[in-house]
Formats: sequence, C-alpha cells, structure tokens
Amino acid sequence: MSAIDLVFGSFDPAITNYALNNFKLYTSATGLPGSFTEYTSAYTVTHTSTASGSTAGGGGTGNAAYQIQIGPEFSVPAYGFGVQVAQVEVDQKTGQVRVLRMGGAHDCGTPINPMHVEGQLQGSVSGGLGQVFYENLVTERGLVMNPSFLEYKIPTALEMPEVKNVLVENSDPGGPFGAKAMGEGCQIAVAPAISNAIYHAAGIAIKELPITPEKILELLTEKEE
Repeated sequence: MSAIDLVFGSFDPAITNYALNNFKLYTSATGLPGSFTEYTSAYTVTHTSTASGSTAGGGGTGNAAYQIQIGPEFSVPAYGFGVQVAQVEVDQKTGQVRVLRMGGAHDCGTPINPMHVEGQLQGSVSGGLGQVFYENLVTERGLVMNPSFLEYKIPTALEMPEVKNVLVENSDPGGPFGAKAMGEGCQIAVAPAISNAIYHAAGIAIKELPITPEKILELLTEKEE
C-alpha cells in the first residue's frame, strides 16, 4: 500500500475510512470491502515523496507517499477558458500597427462580481498590448539599459482600442460559488490574436515580440522579394 497524508480532513467529518487508487479518493462509512465509493467533493492528490514504513491510512508498508487536500478553500481546480479576437490596421509604408477593436468570450464560471470581471478583462487587453508592442527588457553586460518607464514603455489609455467582452456563465462546482479563474489567463490570447490579425491584414507572420515597425517593414520587404 501507499502512505497517505490526509490534510484538512477535519473539514469533512464523513471521511473516516478512505483509500487511494490511481489518484482517486474513495471513502466508506464502514470500511468494509466493497463499500468504498469515489469521493465527489473537491480535492487534490499530490505525490510527495518515496516512503517506507507504516501508512497513515490503515497499516502496511509502501514505497510512495501521497498528500490529499480536501476542500476548495485550499485548492481550487477550476480553470477559466477564453478566446480573443482583434481587428488591426497596418500601414505598409511606415510599419505602424493600430489595433482598432478587441473582443473576447470568456468562461469564468459564475461571475460573482461582473463589474470586477469586466475590469480584469479590460486590464488583460491593456497588459497584452504592452507585451505585443512595447515591453522589451534591454540588457548589456548584465546591466538593464531601460530601467524606468521613460525607456521601458507601456500602453496608456490613448492606446486602448474599443473592447467588447462576452461572459460565458458556466458554474464550476470546484470553484467558490461556482467561479473559475479570471485574470492573467485572459492576457495570454492577446498576442496571438493581434499577430494573426496582422497576418490577415498584411500577409506577414510575426513570430517574435515585441512587434515593432522595423520588424513589420523587414517582413514586408522579404515578402515583396
């Protein structure tokens, strides 16, 4: 058998007899063979170490130790999902890219505070624009050459495009009140959305950030050749 460390088990007094099989937790009121059923509330199983000696859940020796955390208060396996789309304008003479509109549909479970969720989505677009067009840490011989916001540029309100978001409500029992993650994950899709939009607008594939006018003009020149 394997050593099992049941963490925060006191939050569910029904867990008196338990077993672990293929990273799934099974419980029983009596502990008799054939009476174990899979535990349905939120929990996570972590392989912690190699162990020898008696197990925490019923005696015997084993060669693996596992930790089980009970309850979403400490571990919430509820992940959000989303997509972003972008409409851009590319000036093929200067290489300048202007983002006209951004839109997204995001599954955040139950939006407990819809206004806060909208703020997260708007902020993700702003942060994504920074990654796409501005942020570039320059170092030379181990020294940062752009240590302040005078040199390390970030977008302002003037660079923000029109943003329209759609919240997809899909309650997740693993999250608090049915909520899922809604934050940095929304920012990940901004760069590929804008890069794909540039490809559709100008026929060039950008595969490196930040996207600068110099890179746009270089790719346009290569395309013409």
